[in-house]
Amino acid sequence: MRCHCVPIFLTILTVVPCRSAAGQVVLDRTSEHIIWIEWEKPSFPESTPFGNGVLFAVYRGRLSPKTFLVVDLPVSNADLVSGGNAKQTGVGNPYVGVEYGRAGGATYWEGGLRLPVASEGDFLASFVGLETDFDRAEAFVPDLLSVTTRFNYHSVEPSGSMFHLRPGLTFLIPTSGGEADMLFDYAIIGGYEKGRVTAGAQLSGRLIVTSGSGASFSDRTVNQLGFFGRLRFGSVIPGLELRVPLGDLLDPDYILILRIGLVL
Repeated sequence: MRCHCVPIFLTILTVVPCRSAAGQVVLDRTSEHIIWIEWEKPSFPESTPFGNGVLFAVYRGRLSPKTFLVVDLPVSNADLVSGGNAKQTGVGNPYVGVEYGRAGGATYWEGGLRLPVASEGDFLASFVGLETDFDRAEAFVPDLLSVTTRFNYHSVEPSGSMFHLRPGLTFLIPTSGGEADMLFDYAIIGGYEKGRVTAGAQLSGRLIVTSGSGASFSDRTVNQLGFFGRLRFGSVIPGLELRVPLGDLLDPDYILILRIGLVL
């Protein structure tokens, strides 16, 4: 008997269509210490009050010449009925991890844990978090410890042409009984990166590898297409991304993401 976390994932994929993104766009890796604030706003076919969305506060700082500490804190907000009382804000499962690789090198590894902090009482907020950012859905599932590992290949030509490949695995470990499960994640990014400008497109997705539900391959896979850009003005790096769900399984028309990086 599997824990409740996997049925939540499968229900979202097969019954309550949503969208997918641990395949976020590659953020600035040139700064010693930086804070990123990300606000994700979904747009559904039905009326979507402005308050629905997800906030990620991310810190990345150098520990050694080849090692960076990465932490993030997710917060989701539900405003499911405009002007009504179906409102809730919940803190999700924080991430603590490391990136390891030579500065300026084409390859690096990242891995970390999401700690089981999310409350079962914040059901509405968790639901909005799951629908808004399924690639990091484990950030919003209560009673769930998750372990992620990613390999990154990042290449930039003198002309500014950029390519990034980011495959990885996510392991879901319930803290209240049940079996662990595994997800396969990927991101393929191409674009332009030179000087103060970074822009491009990203194809990303997530596959539920282990499942006892008998769901088909297509029913266990979500994909999305994203378009992003950012500019650097000294220590401030504003950015914008538009993600478009692919396939009939995904519910939002689009997800708009606003980012701002602050170099410390």
